Amino acid sequence: MPEPKKRKSHAASRLKNVKQQHKLPELTKCSHCGELVKKSHVCPYCGYYKGKKVLKLETSVKTKLKEDAK
Repeated sequence: MPEPKKRKSHAASRLKNVKQQHKLPELTKCSHCGELVKKSHVCPYCGYYKGKKVLKLETSVKTKLKEDAK
């Protein structure tokens, strides 16, 4: 199995690790209900996307999602 010719310095390995850090998803307010949702996703609370209704949700689903978020 091949081995590296030179050892990687502490600074180089740390720089590599910094670039791999995970970021939190960007959240925006839903234009219809005001809940926080991921960008470019349908709101799971009201079923609206860009001001248009795209999902038909039951009331029990809405309340269950809100309870889970708390």
